[in-house]
Amino acid sequence: MQINCESCHGPGRRHVELTSAEGYRPGDASGMETLAYLDKDESLRVCFQCHGLKDVLKPGYLPGEPLEAYYALKYPVLGDRPYTLDGRVRTFA
Repeated sequence: MQINCESCHGPGRRHVELTSAEGYRPGDASGMETLAYLDKDESLRVCFQCHGLKDVLKPGYLPGEPLEAYYALKYPVLGDRPYTLDGRVRTFA
């Protein structure tokens, strides 16, 4: 199992192209999604890529694509307290 920038931020080719270009300055567009501005549902989708309980609908998912197009997310009841106070699943897949 490999976890890298692309695991959460999606494909990084554009990021490498932009940040390697002559004249790139910190603060310019970097070609990577900024996760800090995601709402709760979008943020959970990022985590569910690896940690969600899910069934495969079709193969070929890449980070940054719509998760629901490739997986059926399951929300099982895991005891009487399946989630932490901030919405994280207590038991990961």
